[in-house]
Amino acid sequence: MWVYLSTGYPQRTTSKKGGLSTIEIHLFLLSNHKFMICKFASNPLDQLVITQKFGENPAFYKKYGMNGHNGVDFRTKFPDTPLGRREIYAVDDGVVIKVVRAKLGGYGTYIQISHEDGSMTIYGHQYNPHVELGQKVKAGEVIGISDNTGDSTGAHLHFGYRRASPNMYNGFKGYVDPSSYLNF
Repeated sequence: MWVYLSTGYPQRTTSKKGGLSTIEIHLFLLSNHKFMICKFASNPLDQLVITQKFGENPAFYKKYGMNGHNGVDFRTKFPDTPLGRREIYAVDDGVVIKVVRAKLGGYGTYIQISHEDGSMTIYGHQYNPHVELGQKVKAGEVIGISDNTGDSTGAHLHFGYRRASPNMYNGFKGYVDPSSYLNF
């Protein structure tokens, strides 16, 4: 038996062909208290090396009206990708709600995906998005290529996560630390 988070509430369900279509709940009971730790169905990159954590560098992010970094930055420059252009994957099923192609400012070229549970993810500093506005995507699908666009000092992926009904006044524009939802 697997337990999934689909519409924001735990449910009993089975998965077709053994694959995940929504976020899997790995732990739902701890010391007689209900406690859920959710994981994304896929990681945004094939290698996860954090270069900047959520909440870091508050002085730098003050210019954006935030208390610190509102996501997690991942290294994309490895021996097999010397320019830092690496495939980016959707972390869960959803619909592309924004595609911005920009060389300068903020996230540079980026996309946002709205997921089935009402949450949203953002993938920033891209070279080339491989999706279009309104396109449905599946977890693990290639959605773009990482780069160094926007307010960036080197090739990387900025990954951000907003839960359903986010607190937009949390000091991070509704974003929360996605680290515990990733599969390290």
